[in-house]
Amino acid sequence: MVSKPFAYDSLRIVLQHIEANKRFQLASRIPSIRQTEKAVPLKINTIKLDDNNHFVVNQVEYRVSLYFEIYVPEGVHYQNMYGHFEDDIDEFGFVKRSGRRTVLPGDLLIGRPGLDVEDDRDDETQMLELENELKEEEGCLLKFQSAILQLAYSEPDEENKNKINGEHLNLLNDRLDPLQFVAENKTHPCGIKLLKESLTPFYRRRDNIPLPYTPLIQISINGKGIDQVHRLPYNMKVYEAQTRLAFIIFGNRPCAIKTGSLEQKFCEIFRLPVGVKFYIQELQINGNITKIYESIKPIIEETSFPLAVLQTFQNHEGHQNYDHEVVKTAQKLVIGESKRSVRRVNWFNLFTSLNNKIVHKILDDKFFSEDDYVRCLTVPMKVDSQGRMIQISYGTNDYELASLKLKIEVVPTNLA
Repeated sequence: MVSKPFAYDSLRIVLQHIEANKRFQLASRIPSIRQTEKAVPLKINTIKLDDNNHFVVNQVEYRVSLYFEIYVPEGVHYQNMYGHFEDDIDEFGFVKRSGRRTVLPGDLLIGRPGLDVEDDRDDETQMLELENELKEEEGCLLKFQSAILQLAYSEPDEENKNKINGEHLNLLNDRLDPLQFVAENKTHPCGIKLLKESLTPFYRRRDNIPLPYTPLIQISINGKGIDQVHRLPYNMKVYEAQTRLAFIIFGNRPCAIKTGSLEQKFCEIFRLPVGVKFYIQELQINGNITKIYESIKPIIEETSFPLAVLQTFQNHEGHQNYDHEVVKTAQKLVIGESKRSVRRVNWFNLFTSLNNKIVHKILDDKFFSEDDYVRCLTVPMKVDSQGRMIQISYGTNDYELASLKLKIEVVPTNLA
């Protein structure tokens, strides 16, 4: 029996009800439906704009990186294993970080781009510096090995063992027992290996020796039953591959992508195609509200405002602008500032000044005193413009105050 392809209208209806990641998978495998898939409005529950080289859609992670085939340099073993090497390399193995400073049309520039500066000194100067450092490290290692060999044939007390470990912690890279170090024949601590790896590209360039491994562009897709790795020839920059993947997923869609929650993680540059728009219900901002909101505002459909939920988080010292329009107009405001950034904030005064319908403070951790909680319970409850009570709640890890009903919730009630 020969199967018949879907009619156009039938295909549109089916695609509307398929989960976003499954739609991407189908379109990648069936070229004939790609144009229709792009035309059908896309719905996403959650999207996270994470590090410069990856994003997450409905708990499925899409990551672009370099992969080293056959031989893996010591300094990038971990990144190679987990697909986290996001920089480029040249024909001799020198790491090139220019992608961290390259902003393309459509990209979101959040904060400042990477400030890594290439060392412009000549090869001979850099090699001499690294070789001298290597000799010094190897000399320290010989002395250390001699000392612990003496300990091996004596009755070392704990004080001497700790002294040796403390003096050579940079070589050991952990607090190994000196006798264990000898027994396991650890002759090349991590620091020495990394110095040798740093010298290797200089020797290759000097002697015109090609790389002993094959670098490839790797695209990994993981989560919710999906575990895929695609490796492609390294004929473009890593950041160009990131842009290309973002275009395949989000580009050429005539309608705004309907999104339940858009979360901006801690990234500097996020690659997106020109013109992409998201219609969102919830926005999560990690960092300074004013700066980050202005950076990501171009990709948010105007009809998303006022937001149903705005969640903020800042883990360093700095002032948050709770008078910003996007904060004041959100129906629900979730504040997640951590300990280091909340010491100068009078939370009681802030909470009593907010007019959001629902306000929640995540993990208070003793920045509210018992008196503050009692005050919050006794102040007259505010109502919004429609006469409904405003709901305020707090989270805490302080079990000593649990009896005070720290999670205070006033369920919105129609007072009319």
